[in-house]
Amino acid sequence: MKKSALTDKMARAYELQEMLKKERQLVRQHDDEYKALMDQITASGTQKAGNYELTDKVVQSQHFIVSDKFRERWPDLFNQLAIVKVKDAKEVIGKEDLEEVWEMKTVTKHVVILRNGSETRS
Repeated sequence: MKKSALTDKMARAYELQEMLKKERQLVRQHDDEYKALMDQITASGTQKAGNYELTDKVVQSQHFIVSDKFRERWPDLFNQLAIVKVKDAKEVIGKEDLEEVWEMKTVTKHVVILRNGSETRS
């Protein structure tokens, strides 16, 4: 691939990356406003106003295992399959005591940075 074509592709990737960053921020702002409005609406105790009605919609339904029942039925498998979440363990045990039993997993992704002389933007 020619260097100018690669430069054009990197420039476009950088442009899209920055656009997505701004759009994600806007989505977060809209989400915060929506949550605040829904809190106010549900706190009002009113189900209808004008042509609008507050109702419940199933957005996700999934099975989950009741740990105590699973452990009672298959105790050996429970010990083999059990997963301890770091957040939950920190609340009960404390971060200092967990340091000897946890490992760090790092995830990386490619990003395009724009270099202008001494200035670097990502």
